[in-house]
Amino acid sequence: MFVSSCMVLVTQDIANGCNLVTLDSKATADKDGDTVYLKPEDLSEPGYELPTINPQNFGKKYRYYYCSGMYDPGPFRNSIMKVDTTTKNVMAWRENEFTYPGEVQFVGSPGSSAEDDGILLAAVTDVRKDEPDFLIVLDATTFKEIARAEVTIHIPNVIHGIFLPQTFGNS
Repeated sequence: MFVSSCMVLVTQDIANGCNLVTLDSKATADKDGDTVYLKPEDLSEPGYELPTINPQNFGKKYRYYYCSGMYDPGPFRNSIMKVDTTTKNVMAWRENEFTYPGEVQFVGSPGSSAEDDGILLAAVTDVRKDEPDFLIVLDATTFKEIARAEVTIHIPNVIHGIFLPQTFGNS
């Protein structure tokens, strides 16, 4: 099991033994003297990175995050995941053992209020000779493949991504 903790210097007058985490969570932030000990809540098995959320939820409480499993030999290798922070359910898309998705980008459906209503974009590297790399488009709610765009050039593995709407920069 993956467990980590760290220490943070306290700058306010807070009573000892007080858990500073007020959310409905198993995570704790316990004060002892001048130190706060942080312990996270594990939402799933480890083995993925580059998490992202629906940009409409930046700075707010969110339910879903999306990420890529790359090289870690764990259960999420070679996959894209959706983690539900409420139910702790994990959905995964996986092509095969030769494909490695890069950073996932969430693009919300215009006008939608549902947090997971949108698509996921990720560049995928296929390490087999003569097999094309591609951009995968997944439905963010169901994780079903909507489309893919194969490319004739090699996409560097674990490439970062960014989505810029067509109106970006246009005032």
